[in-house]
Amino acid sequence: MYTGDTPPSFAPVGMSDHDQETAGETSGPSKEDMDHDESNTAKNQTADDTKAPSYTDLVRGQGNSYNLDVNLSLDVNSHVSDTARALSLGDLAKVGVSQTSDGAAPFKDDKAPNMSDLDPRGISETGSRSWNFWNKVNNECDRSETESRSLENLIRKWGRASWNAEQANRNGLDEKTEEIFQLKKMKYTLLEETRAQKKEFYLLKAEKIKYDKENEERKLHLEDERLRLEAEKLRIEAKKEQSKIRQEEKRLRLEDEKIKLAKKEFDERIMMMDMSVLSEMQRLYFERLQKEIMMKYNHQDKQL
Repeated sequence: MYTGDTPPSFAPVGMSDHDQETAGETSGPSKEDMDHDESNTAKNQTADDTKAPSYTDLVRGQGNSYNLDVNLSLDVNSHVSDTARALSLGDLAKVGVSQTSDGAAPFKDDKAPNMSDLDPRGISETGSRSWNFWNKVNNECDRSETESRSLENLIRKWGRASWNAEQANRNGLDEKTEEIFQLKKMKYTLLEETRAQKKEFYLLKAEKIKYDKENEERKLHLEDERLRLEAEKLRIEAKKEQSKIRQEEKRLRLEDEKIKLAKKEFDERIMMMDMSVLSEMQRLYFERLQKEIMMKYNHQDKQL
């Protein structure tokens, strides 16, 4: 049965198994080789998928070019498979082989011949056509593969250019962000320095106020001490003055007593004077003095 996944191997009816095996050895790639290539392609695709972000991320500007290359290369490979399938159907029609409605080749006993049974040296005209067909298929596959590789290279270059542009944009944004960060850092550094300077200024101002207050208190204390000493000095001077006054009063009192004693002695002498030896004038004078003395003493006695 022909499923359309791989080109069928066929040969003209009537060829021996040995001829078919010989022809298969010299014809296009075998099924095992194609399966091996498909497994390698799947492995490469899986590795690429694990390495890079998705196609949607790349289109949105969030990834690189690897997934875009893989997805587009898969599209190109499917296009090549469709082209090879169309070419194989057209050449089958040319060599007189057609498909049935269910996709099976109308060979004898519903069994397609094996290309490995063909012998290139004994191929008939129909076998030559089949051989030319496979050459065309191989050439078409090579050409399609070359075109797909060229397209993949272009897509990869475009993806790399997009990735480089994106990286440049990100680098620009990173540089701008770094510049903004540095400016903000400088701003906050200046703010911190300003705050530190203000704090230091206020500390110095507080220390100055405290120092001025201490100086003022010291001055007030010295002024109080000076006033206290002045008051003490005035008190001492007042005491000295009072002492002087008391001494002067005492002296004056003593002088007065002395004078009084002297007067008393004088009065006593006058009172005890002998008048008989005196002349008339002297006697009259001393008598008058005696009378005054007596009147003075009488007056003092009355006051007491």
